Amino acid sequence: MGHGNGNEAGGCRGGGRKKCNRPAKVLFLDQYRWRKAGRILRQKLGEFAADPVFSDEMARARQLYLADINPHLVDENDEILMERCFEWFIFDYVMEDGETLIDIYSSVSNISAMEKKLIGDWSGSRMSVFEVCAISGQKGLRIRDLILSRKFTVNNYAVSGKLEKGSVIFMRVLRVGNEHEFSTGGLALPPDCGKPLIMKIKADLDRYAARSRRKSFSLDRYLRDRAHKINAWMLDFALNPPDPAGQSQCRPAHSMSSLIAQRITDLFLDDYYEKWINRPVQALDGKTPRESCKTVEGRAKVEDLLKELEIVEMIRIKKGEPYYDINKVRTRLGLIPGNRDHAVPGEIQSPPAAPARPGYKWATRAQAEVALMIKKDLKAKNYSPIQIEGALKLWSDYCDRENPGVRKEKLWLAAVVYTLARLEFNGNVPQHKVADEYGVSPSSLSEKYRSICKSLDLVVFDRRYTSVKSPIGN
Repeated sequence: MGHGNGNEAGGCRGGGRKKCNRPAKVLFLDQYRWRKAGRILRQKLGEFAADPVFSDEMARARQLYLADINPHLVDENDEILMERCFEWFIFDYVMEDGETLIDIYSSVSNISAMEKKLIGDWSGSRMSVFEVCAISGQKGLRIRDLILSRKFTVNNYAVSGKLEKGSVIFMRVLRVGNEHEFSTGGLALPPDCGKPLIMKIKADLDRYAARSRRKSFSLDRYLRDRAHKINAWMLDFALNPPDPAGQSQCRPAHSMSSLIAQRITDLFLDDYYEKWINRPVQALDGKTPRESCKTVEGRAKVEDLLKELEIVEMIRIKKGEPYYDINKVRTRLGLIPGNRDHAVPGEIQSPPAAPARPGYKWATRAQAEVALMIKKDLKAKNYSPIQIEGALKLWSDYCDRENPGVRKEKLWLAAVVYTLARLEFNGNVPQHKVADEYGVSPSSLSEKYRSICKSLDLVVFDRRYTSVKSPIGN
């Protein structure tokens, strides 16, 4: 797409017929079509990858992708992390038959000529390390590939962290017509981190080449096979920049890494204490903190434990380390007022969410809230009472088996709605539209959908959750 002004994009200059610039208009419309085709193709790839037939491969891919990442960083509710994992699964993960998912899609799907051209370009695109050369709101992001020695101008980009000239990013660049776009969001490292990161990659590349046969070695294959490793190194550099005294040129990214470290601490300990309050504790006579809070004596014992934990957190604060606010645990247990995911019987506070219908019991307030949202949402969309009951039963059965932690109610609502549509073979509810409607990431929605399918061993027209009969008989 040309970078002309608004009149040139419209095809004319100066308003006169004789000066109508028709080629500019054709170029604009042509690039618009490419952008639209690229957007639709991404949606199709996401829905194709979400098919339950790939569930086992996706599980193995996720395990491989997350294996090298710092355990404190691994949070499967983190949309950015899981979206990048899903993107890697589509483009780079090699299945048991030796093909990538994008290759499989191109061979089995009825695709248009434009989509075929896009897939031809995209299937060979690899994640690589780029240096930011220039940033322009109008012209886009100018980047240089530090491994493959290429230069691109990226028109649409979303990067976390401070983006400046010299910043280092690890991304996949996709060609869309005459433009280039990043395939997903990413993380920017400070400029001085480029050299130590490339040195680490070069050392790994040398080892990789030594293990490979001379004929089979290529940079393209290396970047495909090691993308998940390099991604883990990027996250390590963001959290723990190399010590300058250790022959590293990377300056500590204090503001960025401290914020990330604090966020990771919050996510990790949120999950830990969510489970802790429901586990038996020896100091509480074998009762869980939640059970103990039902009595005055029990609350006192729990408060003593929390004060001890608070001392540990105060030490962390004094050292300048990431810390956790123990008052969040008190709020969960109803020891202080606040917005709680869980209600404690006997506390004079806002009542817990009621079950969506008598007979269903929920382990957490958040799960009950999702059930209420399911009922309200489907009723507003004129779903039948039988369909609403099927959706509630599906959510109840899943919660009974998995007891999922619910951080984003809308994500689980979207997952149940989408699952119900797939069970009833409703092609009018595509995944990307459901994601847009509820304001969630398509990859996160896909992840929750696959989790529900796998846990409940769902099949199309599953009689446990839908009354719609299969067109092929009983």
